[in-house]
Amino acid sequence: MMMIKVRGESCKWEILDGFDRLSEREINPYDCPKDLYLDFTPEQESWRNQETNHKTVIWLYRGSQVINRIISYSPIYILNNEGKTVERI
Repeated sequence: MMMIKVRGESCKWEILDGFDRLSEREINPYDCPKDLYLDFTPEQESWRNQETNHKTVIWLYRGSQVINRIISYSPIYILNNEGKTVERI
């Protein structure tokens, strides 16, 4: 299993787990797909800057089923099951 670390409310990191693969794509910062998404961007507005202006949609899968959809600004960290960073988005 894998984990993902996303900065949430009050700049605290939130960790989501229980998935075995993910897909992601960058979207326009002004796009706001809200249906069935866990959207972290409102909480991130207070700290984001030009470097973190990349809004990303991430789909988390368990097997072939999507178990969660996330919208977040960078940085987003993908962690292995030991909690070590594998990739930064």
